[in-house]
Amino acid sequence: MTVPDNALAARVVLLSGTEETLRRRALTDLIDQATAGDEFDLETLIAGDASVNQWFGSAMTAPFLSPRRTVVVRNLLRAKSPKEALEGVGTGFADLPESAFLILVADEETNEEKDQEKYKALRKQWEKAVRDGLGLVVSFESDPKQIKESLKVELFRINKRMSDTALETLIEMTGGSLSRGLEEIDKLSLFVGDEPEIRDADVKQVVMPSREWNVYRMTDAIVAGQTTEALKQIRILVGSQPRPEETIFSRIFPTLLRQLRMLWQARMCLDHRVAPSAIPETLALQFPAKGIASEPEWRQRRLMTSARTITYDKLRGCFTALSDAEARLKGALPSYSALETLERMTMEMIGVVGRR
Repeated sequence: MTVPDNALAARVVLLSGTEETLRRRALTDLIDQATAGDEFDLETLIAGDASVNQWFGSAMTAPFLSPRRTVVVRNLLRAKSPKEALEGVGTGFADLPESAFLILVADEETNEEKDQEKYKALRKQWEKAVRDGLGLVVSFESDPKQIKESLKVELFRINKRMSDTALETLIEMTGGSLSRGLEEIDKLSLFVGDEPEIRDADVKQVVMPSREWNVYRMTDAIVAGQTTEALKQIRILVGSQPRPEETIFSRIFPTLLRQLRMLWQARMCLDHRVAPSAIPETLALQFPAKGIASEPEWRQRRLMTSARTITYDKLRGCFTALSDAEARLKGALPSYSALETLERMTMEMIGVVGRR
């Protein structure tokens, strides 16, 4: 996805959305189009370091060697809410002259997980403020159904190829993020050099997996009774964390709980002999609104494969082990350490799954 053709006609453009690589590429294209390669009338500011008055002051400066003055404001979410930030600057974006071209970029912030909801709310507020000011909002969000095709387009662009298996591994390891997938393809291309094909083994060796992927691997290992692999994934997840409880409660437990629920739904699909993409209405009523049917195809296949070896009683045992582990970490049951609690939970789950 690139910026629309009418972007240069706007006085203010907000580049938003969760796909960082697409947003970054759009910014580069937009600056190139606006400045025609001459950066004399281009200024870049960082929100929070520069006030909104400075943004507007720079944008209102008469251009010298080009028809428009281009001002880029990065890390927009570090600024105050638009209601506070725009107070005292007249009528806001409507005050910008025709010679001004203000580009706001809602860059991804890497603060604590608990702050992400705040940033999400701020992004929505700025999007509304820009639209209300007759500006243009370009939001970069990926479609899970189109990720594989988008990655194939990138591979064609750099004259490389990957098998469907390797592509699915890449998508899994990057958490279904198109931006991360594109970045990892760049790394993989450098890794294989002149070789025309990027293999599945290359992906597993080079790509930095998301934490969610490690939880998926841990769950798969538990279901398969692979103790060594399950414990290995736990140590990857929390082994070097100074405060492992934060990672456990914010990422591991929620993802593991979701996986167990998805396995329960997959088991129901198998029992009713239906595919997750074709669940009848009578069965769908027993599933949550965002259930297995809303998962990407590659994840549905993985869940259906894992569910073939598990029963409802075994899943109930896994839920109990997860509940007990949470109680131990919260002090309701005796425990030694966070790592020991996770390892104990994993061993209990493997014991439950291994029962006949």
